[in-house]
Amino acid sequence: DFCFSPDGKYFLTSGADFTMRLYNTSTLKELKTYNDYDGYFIDGGLSPDLKLIVSMDRKKFLTIWDFESGKILKSFPDLKQNWNSKVDGVKFSADGKYFSVLLSDFSRYYFESDSLRPIKSGTSNIQEYIGSQPQSIDPKTSKSPNGKFVAKVLDDKISIWCSDSNKVITYLPLVNARCVKFSPNGLTMLVCVGKIIYSYSVPSFFIV
Repeated sequence: DFCFSPDGKYFLTSGADFTMRLYNTSTLKELKTYNDYDGYFIDGGLSPDLKLIVSMDRKKFLTIWDFESGKILKSFPDLKQNWNSKVDGVKFSADGKYFSVLLSDFSRYYFESDSLRPIKSGTSNIQEYIGSQPQSIDPKTSKSPNGKFVAKVLDDKISIWCSDSNKVITYLPLVNARCVKFSPNGLTMLVCVGKIIYSYSVPSFFIV
């Protein structure tokens, strides 16, 4: 599993060795390692100021991490009885002060980033403040930020589609692909094949 920072400059990975790793998207250099991690990432789970990481462990506990130190700041086991579905997405406000969490049953919860305090959805028009809500994410499909292209995992292979014509432009020479994702800045696409993550420069294969 992996997720991008909002500016697309970094991405985090999680693996079966219970370790999170931070990479530079351009150089693929490993920058930081977080140990004793047992869970999976949530799309959008990096705050805009790179202070927080939002994850969900295998017991469906929401966990907030300090980005710099890798320490767990807070977990929410007390909410587990109300969360019968897994977390599908996170949306931070542009200033990073608040974030909302979307569950797969389409229910939403809201939090203050500094205090990590749950808040009611109607407080101070929090829904309007945060903006568009997070969407349920299909790891096998990713649309480019400009909306012109869609990358799909079909039959364990990667195909690139033109959104306007809904036709395949090209295929990537990879097999056993599990997931694909464009970076928020649209410059990079990551593909996960087994335990290996491949990085593609977007202009290199978008030749119509």
